Amino acid sequence: MLAPLLSRMIGNLDTVGELERKTADLERIVAGMLGENGKRKLWSQIRSSDILALRKTLCLSQTKFGRLTDATRFSVGNWEHAKTIPHPGQRACIFEIAELSLATLQRILEKLRD
Repeated sequence: MLAPLLSRMIGNLDTVGELERKTADLERIVAGMLGENGKRKLWSQIRSSDILALRKTLCLSQTKFGRLTDATRFSVGNWEHAKTIPHPGQRACIFEIAELSLATLQRILEKLRD
């Protein structure tokens, strides 16, 4: 389900520079979601700004992001406004989306640079 969304997002990027900027944005988001030891902060609160930045970077609506994380649009909005936090399973899903998106963009960039 994530692959078509990433393909659509990448298809909207006109230059390698735009792809590099998008990759750098995702790298910052993933770094913010990781602790100092580089491990996922599954049991701590993910910052609402990280969730919003991830969703916007991936060009996803709250509804589509909610579908990926098994949440409603309203839940996603509440996460982004720091009214509630995702459940542990949803947090794991958010990490997975961020990490897979970043890895995919990095692979594409490597291929374009070769």
